[in-house]
Formats: sequence, C-alpha cells, structure tokens
Amino acid sequence: MRNTMRQSFTLIELLIVVAIIGILAAIAVPNFLNAQTRARVARVMGDHKAIGTALETYAVDHNIFPWPIGNGQGHSNYSVYIEYVHELTTPVAYIASVAYTDVFKPKRENTNWYPEDTIFSYQYVSYNGSWARLSNVSAAMNGQYVPGYCISSYGPDQGANGIEWHPMTGNRDSIYHPSNGLVSNGDIGRFGGSVVERTVMGG
Repeated sequence: MRNTMRQSFTLIELLIVVAIIGILAAIAVPNFLNAQTRARVARVMGDHKAIGTALETYAVDHNIFPWPIGNGQGHSNYSVYIEYVHELTTPVAYIASVAYTDVFKPKRENTNWYPEDTIFSYQYVSYNGSWARLSNVSAAMNGQYVPGYCISSYGPDQGANGIEWHPMTGNRDSIYHPSNGLVSNGDIGRFGGSVVERTVMGG
C-alpha cells in the first residue's frame, strides 16, 4: 500500500506558522517591555523613598538638609548626583551607601559631554542656597524661606525635564505619571522637607 502521509509542510503552511509566530511575538514583546519599565519605575521609587528617609533623618539631627557637594569641591547651589552627598554616610551612616544608579540612562543628546559609558546616579538638589530658595522665585511662598529637597530620575522618557523646578514654576509637564502613558514625558521625583508638593507620583 502506498504511504500517502506527507513528509513535509507546504509553503503556505510554513507561511501560516511564521505569521502566527509573528503575531505572538508582537503581543509578547511589548508586554515584556512594559513589565520591565514598570519594574524599573518601582525600583526608582523605592530608591527615592530610602534616600528621602535618610535625608529627613539627617535634617532632624542638623536642622538643615545636606548641601550638594559637587565632585568633592564644596557646597553647591546646583543639583548634583546623589552619590556626591557624602554627609549621608560620613561620619554618621544615615544610609548604607549613596552609590545609586539611575536605571533610566539619559538620552545621549542630553549628556554628550560625558563619556558614552558613563553611569548616572539620581539628581539631588537642596533648597538651602540662594539659587534654590523657593521664596526668590515663587510669589506663592510670600517671601518665606522654605527648606526642602528634590531627588529625581530621568524617567522612562530618559530626558531632563527639570522636575526640581516644579515647586517654583508649577510645571506639571515635568512630572512623570504612568496615566499619561507608561513611557511618557516627565521625571520621576520625590520632594521633601517643607516643600509643598512632598512627593510626586505617590510613594
């Protein structure tokens, strides 16, 4: 008896299989990337909460939030990376380490003055200095000196949106929130001290 069982797929059948695999991949890959982004956002918020706790505890002991120390060069009125805020670890360890890495690496056009393999930390600004006194730039503060701080991440859009200026300008476009889209504009940040908006995006 002749064996009529086919030993191979036809071209049409192979194309159907390829199409099915493509459809499944189109569904699975975005879901995987979205889950990865959500996990990174959660990590950033967890890091910010830990750093914020250390900053608040430091302020209780010293009645001021630590000054940014730019590359070990002394007090700075500008934002610096949290890894330079050594007062949180020395001489009293308010936190085990400030060597945090921002998992949302900024876009190259925002940091082209750095080597391409640079590892970036979270931005930190203390509203202690004249540059950052909210009363100098916000009429809503009625001339009051409002001490506080901001910790920020570049966020999923990997852009520098200037969230540290948010309490002064009211620019809510600088704030990341997943309701605007998982990968939408805005920095992830946490405010503390007497700054009106204490936290951004919950936490």
